[in-house]
Amino acid sequence: MSDKDDPVMAEALARAAESRAQIMRSKAAVNSDYDKMANEAEKEATKAARHAAGLPEELPDPEGTAQHLADSEGNFPANAEVAATGGIGIKASNTNVDTGKPATTPEQAGEAIVEGAQKVIADQPVGKRSK
Repeated sequence: MSDKDDPVMAEALARAAESRAQIMRSKAAVNSDYDKMANEAEKEATKAARHAAGLPEELPDPEGTAQHLADSEGNFPANAEVAATGGIGIKASNTNVDTGKPATTPEQAGEAIVEGAQKVIADQPVGKRSK
């Protein structure tokens, strides 16, 4: 029986990998030579934890092309500006709330559902403050 079939063994391996990563990180804090080893140990710990949780292997995304998350209305962002739009008290951050279709501009995207909420792109305000 492999660790793929035994969730207890998979979790034990994940915990061991996490412990090793913590040890390497503490050594790296004292000696910079350990930094690369600590980073590798942390990657292994993450991989083991994902495996123990039954999640698929995380693949590298050097071009940043990973799919963005859908908003509360189930729409995916049409472009990077819409993907970066959001804020506390904002719902439907990828949706043009007037049409119910995916937004194409940050101004179309989202609706304030909390008094005083402000849409932002990253850390910059979008449009006027809601009332």
